[in-house]
Amino acid sequence: ASTSKKRKYSQDVHEDLLHFNFGGHLFSCLYSTLSVVAGSRLATIINFRNRLLDMEGNIFLDRDGKAFEEILKVLR
Repeated sequence: ASTSKKRKYSQDVHEDLLHFNFGGHLFSCLYSTLSVVAGSRLATIINFRNRLLDMEGNIFLDRDGKAFEEILKVLR
């Protein structure tokens, strides 16, 4: 007998999950993580409606991915 369980996620969580391509480095995180510092440049970027997307649909930013990784660690 299979005891496989499917995870259930609320629709809100899926809408809150963001996928980024920072200079070729891929990241996924919650909107709430990136909007911790209200009014920051990062918060402004994620709220901008005309975001540039890469071919996979990730939000693309031509910035240093290694630097963003460190920023994300602090925000988490």
